[in-house]
Amino acid sequence: MWDTLTTLDFRPAFGCSLASFGVASDYAITRLQPLVDDVIKRAQEYSELHNSKGTRIRFTCAAMSDSLKRLSYPATFRDINRQFVSVQRFWKESVAWLTWVQDKWEHFEPSPSANVAPAPIDNRFMGAYTTDPAVVQILMRAGVPVWLLRPPELILPTTIIHEVINPTQASSVINTNDPKFALYHGTIGDRALSVTCMGGHTYSDVEHVPHHDPDVSARPRISISQPNKPSSSLGFAPLREDIAVVFPSEHTSRTGSAGSSLSRFSSPIQSQTTKNASKSSSKSSVPYQQPSPGANRNPFIDPNHSDMPKPLSIWAAELRLCSEGTTPIRRWGYLFPDPALFVTCSRERADNFFSTWLGLRVAWVTLHENYPADVRPLLTQTWRDILGGLQGQVVTLGQQTRTSARKQTSQQALEHVFEIQGIEDASFAMTPPFAYRSHIYQQNEVIPPNVRQEILWEIYHLGFRAELLALDRHLVPSQYSDQSSLDRDEFLRRQMVDRVCGGQLDLGTSALDEAVKALSSPILSVRLPSIEAFRLIIVRWPLCPHALVQIESLTDPRHPPRNISIAERLIYKFYLRSFYFHAGRPALVPHAPAA
Repeated sequence: MWDTLTTLDFRPAFGCSLASFGVASDYAITRLQPLVDDVIKRAQEYSELHNSKGTRIRFTCAAMSDSLKRLSYPATFRDINRQFVSVQRFWKESVAWLTWVQDKWEHFEPSPSANVAPAPIDNRFMGAYTTDPAVVQILMRAGVPVWLLRPPELILPTTIIHEVINPTQASSVINTNDPKFALYHGTIGDRALSVTCMGGHTYSDVEHVPHHDPDVSARPRISISQPNKPSSSLGFAPLREDIAVVFPSEHTSRTGSAGSSLSRFSSPIQSQTTKNASKSSSKSSVPYQQPSPGANRNPFIDPNHSDMPKPLSIWAAELRLCSEGTTPIRRWGYLFPDPALFVTCSRERADNFFSTWLGLRVAWVTLHENYPADVRPLLTQTWRDILGGLQGQVVTLGQQTRTSARKQTSQQALEHVFEIQGIEDASFAMTPPFAYRSHIYQQNEVIPPNVRQEILWEIYHLGFRAELLALDRHLVPSQYSDQSSLDRDEFLRRQMVDRVCGGQLDLGTSALDEAVKALSSPILSVRLPSIEAFRLIIVRWPLCPHALVQIESLTDPRHPPRNISIAERLIYKFYLRSFYFHAGRPALVPHAPAA
């Protein structure tokens, strides 16, 4: 690589709870932006000229553009440095591919003719390695320098030799059968290149956590299996409105009610805490505590509060019915906090929740986007403890009350996600000022109601996107084991979800574009591309209604509007019931944009 970042190219992210987070400077990005734009333009021209849409160049250009965008996403200096190098790596791969197909392929002849003059050797190329003399002739006539690896006794007298190079013996060799064995830790530089030349030909552009822990094992990633589309099709015939979405109910007889089945999937620490609490309760009476405003709340209906964004009628109707006749098989936590937590508590506590989330927001969303960040779903009570503020409330191991044990569990969950030694760590701070979009909120500054509504709308949007990704990974099992295929499939999976959500997010670190609100639009033609992208995801899932699998693309203008409306409702119904069946709770769904 020809360029690397220095600390002068790293700008700390203001208002972020992780002090080590920052972004690349504008000067660093402008050093690569023209090169990236030029290669993308060349690739588009080639694809249009040759009507080629499934080539390798699409992936490398998309990955290069994605790496460039991530330079503006808050991360540690190490990960920003790696993304900076990744842009250059994908640029070199893209340029090499385009140079070969555009400049060299026309000279590449498997059976070279003696009447055609060979192309001049292009000294810009490093050259190709081969042991076959026939390949030497083919590549040389295409103008590509060649390194012929042969013992001296097998070199023919007729072979034209420009220079003889004796191979250099390796000073050290690394032998390991463990694919997760770390060859090198640190920033990009001479040492990293030296290790790569010794056999570590594996790219690691993003670590699992922002603060590296060598003991953290790699989490398996999943790939995408493309659906086999049936030969028959419903075409543009009218869809029925009474199509049923059915899930197995054999768990009902074995586990009883949904509530009893959910209790089996609580965390071990929480279960132990409950046992300890039950023992202590038999010894002493517990004074009456007034229930919180959200104690008896229906989780399938949004709370009636001025800070809540307005629900979309089609989503709200299906959400209320998603649990009917369905017994969940497990219980998932929340990848993002349930927005209802912010409005089902006292005003003072809600202010604390909003302030804490603004301090946690940038780092939390960054971890979700920098896959494979080891972000585990958290229980509702864990989120309540975290948003309520854990700093200054460190729990000692000697205390075994139910409240202290619960807060200790929440503290450990936060420490695990960010890989910090403690919430009092200097690298972690949850104190103002906090940044949201273009405004900075100082100590004791009141967040306006319209901004509160925007924050909750954003949490709904980010939560819906994260849960759709998680459920898709859960329902579409892995079919590959090699890392390159896993990376490519995860990239494609994210692209599919991005199309549902109206485009790639900017990680919520600045104002969300209006185009992101695709599924929230009241106009059917505006949200139609997102609906079709949603359908293409769920047709790969088990038990998907046959009508959704067989129907032609919803973006086809020959579809009557009634067909599209029925298909949209059926897509939402199947998604919400699938999520409830596998997660044991209602999903976070898109809401109307804040006024």
